[in-house]
Amino acid sequence: MEQPTSPDNDDLLSSLEQDFEELHRHFAEQLTQDVDDLKAEKSRLRREVQTLQQKYARLQTSYRALEANHAGTLSQQQQVQQQRWAKRLAQILAQKLREDLRASLDSLQPSLPPESHQVNYQTSYQLLSSLDETLGQTLRSLQQDLSSYQSSLAQQLIRMQTMEQQGAAILDSLVSRLSQQLQAQVQQAQALPRPELPPELRSSDSRSADAWGSGPRLPGETLPPRSERLPECPPASIPPPGPPPDLSQEPHPKRSRNLRKGLMLGAIATLILALHHVLVGAVGQGLPLLGLIQFTNVSRASPVLAVVLVWLETIVVLPLLLLLAPQLHGGLWGDLQQWLGTRDRRLWQLLGSGGAFLIAQVCLYYAIAAVGPAVAVPLLFLYPLMAIPLAWLLQGEKPTPLRLVVMLAVAMGGWLTAQPLLGGTDSQMGISAALLAAAAFGIYAVLLNLSFRRQCHPLSASIVQFGTVAILSSLLLLFQPLDQPLEQVIGAVSWLPLLLAGLCLGILTLLFQLFNFSSLHLVGGVRTALLAAATPLLTAILATLLTPIGPPQVIQWTGILLILIGGIALGLDRLNRKSDR
Repeated sequence: MEQPTSPDNDDLLSSLEQDFEELHRHFAEQLTQDVDDLKAEKSRLRREVQTLQQKYARLQTSYRALEANHAGTLSQQQQVQQQRWAKRLAQILAQKLREDLRASLDSLQPSLPPESHQVNYQTSYQLLSSLDETLGQTLRSLQQDLSSYQSSLAQQLIRMQTMEQQGAAILDSLVSRLSQQLQAQVQQAQALPRPELPPELRSSDSRSADAWGSGPRLPGETLPPRSERLPECPPASIPPPGPPPDLSQEPHPKRSRNLRKGLMLGAIATLILALHHVLVGAVGQGLPLLGLIQFTNVSRASPVLAVVLVWLETIVVLPLLLLLAPQLHGGLWGDLQQWLGTRDRRLWQLLGSGGAFLIAQVCLYYAIAAVGPAVAVPLLFLYPLMAIPLAWLLQGEKPTPLRLVVMLAVAMGGWLTAQPLLGGTDSQMGISAALLAAAAFGIYAVLLNLSFRRQCHPLSASIVQFGTVAILSSLLLLFQPLDQPLEQVIGAVSWLPLLLAGLCLGILTLLFQLFNFSSLHLVGGVRTALLAAATPLLTAILATLLTPIGPPQVIQWTGILLILIGGIALGLDRLNRKSDR
């Protein structure tokens, strides 16, 4: 018959279980603490080992340098010093032996009888003979030592001559290789077909830098320091085929026709850029275009949607650019191989500008979805507030008083444009994203200007930048699992309309590049920048006409006009400075 468990046994079991749990917790905490301490000690020891290895490498380098310096100094002074030592040693030995002989003769002479003089003479003769033999052996050993030193010095001189010959051969091969590369690049540049360009503009390769060095949509060519520097430093890959002809001798109707054609192409490029921004707003805000086409049904801005749009647009533009670029610049692959093989500093500048451009794109698309293109695009054009001081810091271009006034006007225009939307949380985030896009775009433009000052071809730079944007945007998308339905990620969006929107954005970007590049070749970067300054105004007008959002307020129109006037003033200042030079 089973006996029931008493309450005392239950209490004892519960107390034992608590004791075991406390003991287990105690040991677990102690072991965890010990493991953390061991990890910290391991990290500290690893850092100390790395520090010791670095110190050992520096000491080894210093020792090699000291050994080389010592060998060079010894090779120059060794022969003279050894000859001096040999003469001094011979004199000391002769003097010492003479004194010892005289002392021995003086000590022996009083004790010898007169009949032992003959023996004394014989002893002296023997001593002199031994002395002569000793001196002869000493001199022969010294001569052997000097001969060995001379042979070692001769070997060192021969080795130095061999190294000198090898260095001369290396320099000759390097100079020959550089000469061949330059000749090949010159031949490739001269072989490029340029039937569409007028003769008076074939030497302005810096304008092509403005055309292809800027981003796919954002007006990077409007940065003042860049267009001022590029005419002074043409790209090394396409040298000018000859001195520019005198434009005053050209027919006036031809110049006027080229000017009108270039201005028309620049205006079309600006219109395409504004339409591109309106399309981004329609996709990001879920608005129909002209009341007919609606790509998404999202209700609020999404950073993931901005990254997806950038990625889709880039994978459309990059393959087309890879197809067109080798036809326009024959040395494209050579430039890329040279940058990747030599770890050129220009490559890091282009990678940095590509990263800044990606940040500017993503922030701009998010801002357009949050506050609309009529507000986000004018705020993007505040980038001179970042670009001008950064160019002063990195390039030494001190801002003129006119530029300071323009910066103040542009900042005031940005404040007036954003002031009615400062109340809402989403609006504040959108305005912050637009300002961040302006700052990133200013950094992008300055880094791009630095790479062009190092004679970087604009097509090669564009390939590196678009590749950087494609890789970084793909990595950003890896943080968001896109195998889930898009409705769970960015709202009411399906793949087919989104792919169609990305295709449209890529086509608009490519058209903008082509028209903008042609305009730059015909009228130059300064006049094209004057036209691009109207992008905020055109974007606001097209957004009002093509989408169901209401028009901006009067205070916002005032801010947009201030930004427009500031951009035009910067362009006119650059045009005047260019005409003065």
